[in-house]
Amino acid sequence: MKKILLTAGIILSGLVYSQVGVNNQTPSTTFDVRAKRDASGNITDNTQTIGMQAPRLTRAELTANTANYGTNQNGALIYITDISGGDAASGTQRENITSVGYYYFDAAAASGAGRWIKMAVGDGGSPYTANNGLTMTGNNTKLGGTLIENTTIAQDTYTTNFTSAATTGTSHFTVDGTTFNVDAVNNRVAIGTATPSAKLDVQGNQYINAAITSAASKNALDINIGQPSYSYGNRVENFGINMRTNTDSGGSQIARINFGDESTGTLNGTRYLSFSVGNPVLNELMYLTSSNNGRVGIGTTTPAGRLHIVENGSTSAITASYNTPGILLTGPSSSNGLSGPGLYFEALGNPTGQRVMKVNMTTDGTNGFLNYQSVSNDASASVTTIMSVVSNGRVGIGNYNPGAKLEVNNGNTNGAIKIVDGTQGSGKVLTSDANGLATWQTIPSATPYTASNGLTMASNNVKLGGTLTENTTIAQGNNSVTFSGNSNVNITTTNTSGYPLSIVHPLSSQHIAAGPADWRCNGYSCNRAGSLYWI
Repeated sequence: MKKILLTAGIILSGLVYSQVGVNNQTPSTTFDVRAKRDASGNITDNTQTIGMQAPRLTRAELTANTANYGTNQNGALIYITDISGGDAASGTQRENITSVGYYYFDAAAASGAGRWIKMAVGDGGSPYTANNGLTMTGNNTKLGGTLIENTTIAQDTYTTNFTSAATTGTSHFTVDGTTFNVDAVNNRVAIGTATPSAKLDVQGNQYINAAITSAASKNALDINIGQPSYSYGNRVENFGINMRTNTDSGGSQIARINFGDESTGTLNGTRYLSFSVGNPVLNELMYLTSSNNGRVGIGTTTPAGRLHIVENGSTSAITASYNTPGILLTGPSSSNGLSGPGLYFEALGNPTGQRVMKVNMTTDGTNGFLNYQSVSNDASASVTTIMSVVSNGRVGIGNYNPGAKLEVNNGNTNGAIKIVDGTQGSGKVLTSDANGLATWQTIPSATPYTASNGLTMASNNVKLGGTLTENTTIAQGNNSVTFSGNSNVNITTTNTSGYPLSIVHPLSSQHIAAGPADWRCNGYSCNRAGSLYWI
């Protein structure tokens, strides 16, 4: 009877006030239900069941219901007591009913098709929503969605792990497509590609900044080649950085940087760093080693000096143990004395034909030549051999094969030698002292030459012929005086006594005399007048 009266009261109250109150005479809303209290507002009956229930049904019953829910039912409230039957088929108004609880009907959901939405209570009693990288379907919230604000995840002391059970594919964690890609199947990371081919595959240019001052290490790139239980870098393993082409027609080698330990059986051998270039086989062209305080080899893996350059195909005879200081050049030489391993110096600002100078070593099969040459601008040919120093101790200037200790060949140009030591001067001659030290000296003044007593002088020419001005004796000693020719020997004199010519025989008192026809010979007979005869 009380239930009937309550119902009638609700109806009458609704007619009079347009509001219904349960357990109160002053409802605050259209339908206001309160707990039963005494006149003082206190609950005195603690055995009463307090609450208000929405229509209760199972999902199976809702599935069997054929009523059409639309805008007129927007906000309808039900309570699902069981989900073992019926369905939550996709595309139906029930697709969100996946658990027991209160549901309200949202006529605007699913583009106006309407959906039952699970009621979830949050702060202040508001329904849960999901955004900023999260999505919510019914009462299910999951990762995925659009960020609508700057977001920071503070890990504190905790870690964040992403695990994958994928067995196929190459993109299992990505950032903006190929900007960052993780291949969880092959344990590879890529930047710029979705199909990494190595542990780290970077497509495009790279920038490594090691200039941050707060870094504990200034290593821009730190590569470890030794690890317990693993192999270490040596000449066999040949760890390194490889560079190659990768085209549709196939890949090919370009260059490689190798580094490690020269030893294959110890971790404390000589360290090395080498650079190789070639295709299809790499050729180790430059080699740096830690032995003997560091050496560099170009074209050799056994440099014998600080810098050792070996021509391709040549083998150096200098052993590494010799530890030659300085720069070594090893290469074949030519027999023409001009071509061979050497140094080239180029000055682009010089006039044409004067831009390149060359210092090289050659051989003629017997001696070694160190040549200083001026060469063509493209260094293809020698223009001038300026100087050559030969292993036999000779030096040639203007001649690469000197014939003396010093040979200067200036062609047809005067002034091949110039010596300036402070003693030079006009008209001076180079004069040596007793030790061979030469200086420029002035020529001493000299008395002009004259000729007399049977000699005559014309300019600077002295010859026989002239007037005797004194008695003259020519001491022949054991030598002869011979007059030869087709002319006569004439002896004339103005002396009227004696003989013009008298020759005394050295073995007797006889002598040959010549005189005028009327002279006689001291009482001896004469053959004929005017002739030579013995007396």
